[in-house]
Amino acid sequence: MLFDFEDGTFANWTVMGSAWGNTPTRKEVAGQGLVRRFGGRHFATSMHGGDTLTGTLISASFTIDADTIRMRLGGGADDGGLRVELRIDGRAVRTATPPAPPSERFTDVSWSVADVIGQTATIALVDESQQPWGHLNVDEIWIGPGR
Repeated sequence: MLFDFEDGTFANWTVMGSAWGNTPTRKEVAGQGLVRRFGGRHFATSMHGGDTLTGTLISASFTIDADTIRMRLGGGADDGGLRVELRIDGRAVRTATPPAPPSERFTDVSWSVADVIGQTATIALVDESQQPWGHLNVDEIWIGPGR
């Protein structure tokens, strides 16, 4: 497990904007449908305050030591306004968006990162959307082979 939200805090994350709230959540927030298929007890959602709020969470730095990064994503589909980025030297080298159609059900998404093994990176959870369904749900970011 690279990152999860099971401690109920954003202790290993830098929070920018207000969309992500003050802590991960245990269940859907006001205005959100039933969230399904998250792992454990907590997940991150940018639905705090509704779809119009924006913000970014940036993880602590880590060394890429395996060829795959996997995560669970849900939420809206907003032409790139909602995304997860793998950043090296502050530049996005991989991007993932919630699968279409929009859904509160988490879906597994993965990146092949064999070409950047050994480099230091961060994960950015980005919500720049103010559209209906303009929120991102993220949980369980893993590094290593598929399970």
